[in-house]
Amino acid sequence: MTALLDVEARRVVATRRQLDALRSWALGRGDPVDPVVAELASAGLLADGVVHPAVSPVVAALGSVVGRAAVRRWCGGRRPIVEVLVGPTGVLVLPGGHEVDAAHDLRWHPRPRAVARVVAEVLGVPPHDGPPVFGAGQRPWAELVAAACAQGGVALADLRWSTRPSAPLASVMVLAWAPDGGVVEVVPVDRPGWVACRPRHPLDVWIGLTTLCRQVTGG
Repeated sequence: MTALLDVEARRVVATRRQLDALRSWALGRGDPVDPVVAELASAGLLADGVVHPAVSPVVAALGSVVGRAAVRRWCGGRRPIVEVLVGPTGVLVLPGGHEVDAAHDLRWHPRPRAVARVVAEVLGVPPHDGPPVFGAGQRPWAELVAAACAQGGVALADLRWSTRPSAPLASVMVLAWAPDGGVVEVVPVDRPGWVACRPRHPLDVWIGLTTLCRQVTGG
């Protein structure tokens, strides 16, 4: 996959393999004969043997991760997993999935405390309330996935979180909603493979996100 740098649009597109090579180069461990390094140079991410200044925030974020999130979404089908990395230098979003050669149209924010807003944008929960998209009764998890994979506009999202770079991701918030609102939190029940849905106001979701993100940002 060809990397892309558009300075005027503040746009960077790269794969995980290319990002790893870029970080290694910035640390002085890059291999000049590596074909991936040649791809980075051809795209302008490396200029005259150094990381282009426009990409420096991305490299800094990759090298200083203190927390991370991953969002799995279903809406008209399963969507690529979006990963959010948080560090002292800001927030970096990798929207292309976990495959090393998947293209990521990168987004980043220079303020670590913006992570709650960034995660909220990735989730895409509507800001308005409405009738609950699912009733309160217990139902199979597969039923929710099937509804979200249909073309009716129902969305389902599983937010996974880790407050340490080396710690595994754990599911902390599962939500479902309709295009006109009606957010519910999906919670496990004693019956394996089944869940219950609890109505949630969008403001409750925002408060939960900000509380969660303070574990990483400290404020």
